[in-house]
Parts: sequence; structure tokens; C-alpha cells
Amino acid sequence: MATITIGGQAHDVPVLNFAALKAAWADIKSMPSLTDPVEQASTAIRIVAAALKSTMPEMTVEAIEQKLAATEFPAVIGAVVDILREAGLVGSGEPAPQTSTSTT
Repeated sequence: MATITIGGQAHDVPVLNFAALKAAWADIKSMPSLTDPVEQASTAIRIVAAALKSTMPEMTVEAIEQKLAATEFPAVIGAVVDILREAGLVGSGEPAPQTSTSTT
């Protein structure tokens, strides 16, 4: 199970079920082409919110955005890679999407 830190608090993220995969599919497909760190984080947040919907429905996109510190952006993107690996969408030998920490 993937773990994500939001606002300094760790949360376990279940393996994507079909409903979560379907809800996040457009974001999952777009993730590799994103280079802007805010766009990457926004996309990752939507994927995480979809994954958490079945176990933590209060963790909506808006709630995650309010709690997430900018310093947690790279870890959120790393957690999404873990989520996608656990769902079988990224192989263990495949490179992870590049993370940019600069907001300029």
C-alpha cells in the first residue's frame, strides 16, 4: 500500500479500484507530459483524491490542496508513482515521471 504525506500527516492509499482508475484516467495519462511543478502537483492531487475516495471520502481535491505544503509536492508525485505501480500501470523497471521542485 502506498503512503502519502499531506500536511505532515501520513495516509495509506489503497490500490486503485476501477472507479478510482476511471475517475483519474485522464490525469494518469497526462502525468508523463507535464513539466510545470504546480500542474504536476495538481494532477497528482486529483489522482490521490480519486484513490482515497473509497476509504477517506473527506480527502477531496479541495481538502488535499488546503492541507498540502508546497514542500510536499515532490513526495506527492512520488506517491502517485507508487500508486500507479501497485495498480500495475507502471512497471518496477520503468522510469518515474520527472519531478520539478522549482515554481519559477
